[in-house]
Amino acid sequence: MRRIHLFSMVALAGVLALGIAGMAAHAEDAPAKPVGSISGKVVDKDGNPVAAARVNVIVAPKVAEANKQADEPTTKPAKPESVGKTTTADDGTFSIKDIPVGKYVVVAGKKNVGQGREKAEVTEGKDTAVTITLKAAAPK
Repeated sequence: MRRIHLFSMVALAGVLALGIAGMAAHAEDAPAKPVGSISGKVVDKDGNPVAAARVNVIVAPKVAEANKQADEPTTKPAKPESVGKTTTADDGTFSIKDIPVGKYVVVAGKKNVGQGREKAEVTEGKDTAVTITLKAAAPK
């Protein structure tokens, strides 16, 4: 009885090892998506660096629309697809790595300072630099 139980455990371990090895080999076969990075600086209307500003990289609206299926019913506008977020350093700088190649809008903002946005195109293996100037919202 013990021999059967031991044999079953060894057989199960062998099957698991083959399965894991197969998954690892398959993962190595999959091509890596080409990526780049976006870095830059967030400044206020006077050109001063803005620390602790939120920075969000979203898929450019026209690209996002083109990626949607034409026959997909929509009841409200789709939420912009974010591919990376960060917060600026004390000197207003930021960097977001591993952004898939494509066209984006980089949006930045900080409460009581304002919001701003810049278009950016990420190319493989390159860093795309942007400077975003925050502008206060118009009074209501």
